[in-house]
Amino acid sequence: VVGIVVLIAGSWVPGLGFTVAPRAPLASFCYVATSAGFMAAALRVRVRDDDRVSMRVVCLVLSVCAGALPLGHWCAVASAAELRAQLPGFIGMFFFYGFGALLFVLQFPERWFPDKFDLRLSSHQLWHVCVLAAVVSWSSFCEGYVLESCA
Repeated sequence: VVGIVVLIAGSWVPGLGFTVAPRAPLASFCYVATSAGFMAAALRVRVRDDDRVSMRVVCLVLSVCAGALPLGHWCAVASAAELRAQLPGFIGMFFFYGFGALLFVLQFPERWFPDKFDLRLSSHQLWHVCVLAAVVSWSSFCEGYVLESCA
């Protein structure tokens, strides 16, 4: 769970640094504090039964959703050129995280096809693939963004 929390923070905090933070440092701090609160709650939930597991998932999903708040803020204040240059990276990252979370929460495909996906292609495994896709999408965008800004 610590790895998931670090990955979530490492995914959207850099974007916050080159979008909202230069324009609104106080709002940026509030966004980070909100997400950090959800992440801390996810770390504190003890897993003993199914209700606790789902509460941890809810906290993690909320911490990712808290990253959507600064994205909306930035979309409201960014220029058209900034939106064209940076929005695709954010959309790719949030799409893969959201799709993976949806598969995990719905327990697709094993809930709809019992005993067919117990060892391979379970929702947990597909979630890991989506997280990897989100990280690759986001890191390649950030690398391109940094290289373009340095040129």
